[in-house]
Parts: sequence; C-alpha cells; structure tokens
Amino acid sequence: MFAIRFTESLLARISVLDGSRAVSDTPSAPDTLLGDWYVERLGTRRLLCTSGVALLSVITTAEPLDDLPTRLRDAVTDLFEVIGVPKPLIARELRAMRWVQFAPATDPRVHAAMDRLLVAAHADAATDRPAASDTELAVRLGVLPIGSPFLGRGEPIRATLELFGLPPESRELLQALEEDWIEGASPD
Repeated sequence: MFAIRFTESLLARISVLDGSRAVSDTPSAPDTLLGDWYVERLGTRRLLCTSGVALLSVITTAEPLDDLPTRLRDAVTDLFEVIGVPKPLIARELRAMRWVQFAPATDPRVHAAMDRLLVAAHADAATDRPAASDTELAVRLGVLPIGSPFLGRGEPIRATLELFGLPPESRELLQALEEDWIEGASPD
C-alpha cells in the first residue's frame, strides 16, 4: 500500500476522473520501502514522480491519469533494473505497490526537492546531449546530490540502494552512472 500524492492542480483532475478512486486526506501508512510517490507536471505531456523517502524519480506520460499507478510501477521497474536492484527486491517493492490511494501532496521538503529536480530535467533537455529516454533522464536525476528528507544528504539512487540493503560493492554502478551523466551533461 502506498499513496500517489498529487499537487493541487493535478488533484482537481483526479477527483473528476473516477468516483471509485476517491482521494483520501488521510491515506494509510505506506508499506513500500520508497514510501509514497509525489507527482508534478513535467511539461505538458509528462509527469515527474518522486519517492517521498529516497527522492528517486521516474518520468511517465501524463495521460490518462487514471492509469498512472500502472505506468508508475512500470517506470519504477525499468529504473530498478538499470540501477541494479536484484529481481527479488524489485518484486517485493512491486507487490507492495499493488494497492494505491490518491492523496494530496503534503510534504514541503519533497516539494522543494522536486522543484530542483524539475529545473534539472528542463536543463537536461536544453543540453547538446539530452537524455534519450525517460529512464535515462531518471538516472541523470538520480545521481544529483539533492539529499533526502529522511536519509540526509546524498543522491537518490544511492539512498535507494541503501534502503534496499545493497552492499557498497554493488554500488559501483552508481559511480559509472555519475560519470556517464557528467560526460553527457558536458559540452563536446
């Protein structure tokens, strides 16, 4: 169980979509490692979805909103595979993500981090070598040192790997991802 937490503008659209999926002002506590997911528009056709615990972000299409839980799980799966989360741990997190509630976004610390992530995503699009896919953009955002409201300073991918209890030697991939991002963000 977890909540997808929407900004006010998106929340207004959710409330008219599907009466069976009511918005809860007091959702149940999440039982996912990454906690609730916060959602904000990234341009007109995409959404930035950010974990409230590790600030790990994925990008998905904005429409249709009523199918967002499925697209969020798919995007999380893709990113987990790229950053090296073992399949049994992916399966455990996805099982916990089967049950979802819609709720308003409430944590100002996550909002502040998402503002920085949105600026970085827009800046990436303006580079000579923008991310080739939404997953690649999620990796680039995941190596930014934005810190986590619950885990302290650090990169979202590193915080996620720590949450999953992965040993330091399995984090060598993070160094390679950081180097790729820096190379991709630098002018040729």
